[in-house]
Amino acid sequence: MQAAVNRQVTGSNPVIPVMKILFLDDEEYRFNAFKTQNPNVDVDWAINTNRAIHLVKNNTYDVAYLDHDLGYNLPTGKDFVNYLVSRKDKIPVSLFICHSMNPVGRANMVEMLSNFGYNVIDKPYAWVLNTNDLFTVS
Repeated sequence: MQAAVNRQVTGSNPVIPVMKILFLDDEEYRFNAFKTQNPNVDVDWAINTNRAIHLVKNNTYDVAYLDHDLGYNLPTGKDFVNYLVSRKDKIPVSLFICHSMNPVGRANMVEMLSNFGYNVIDKPYAWVLNTNDLFTVS
């Protein structure tokens, strides 16, 4: 995961690369729970599609967690994915995790990202809280 190379945790332990994560979700409690569960990651929170677009234009991420439903009558995570796949160049994100509790919206985002050649995991939010499971997906 390329983005982790320049951010490191140091101290009495060996140097460990820090994962850079984009977390798109309108629910603050979900973001806070994720940060609490994963204190050694560098997480940017996007509460809406416009913020997520701004962040990916100005940062590089190892992983992007995407919610679909971002508030009543507001742009969705799928709108963010539409932005990503409409670009001529791929956004440098190693892995997308679609964590929406909306199964149809989540499936649509997974399909669009997969068809565009991105690495994608389809997992509802409850799975998101334990990043240790990130690389043991069956």
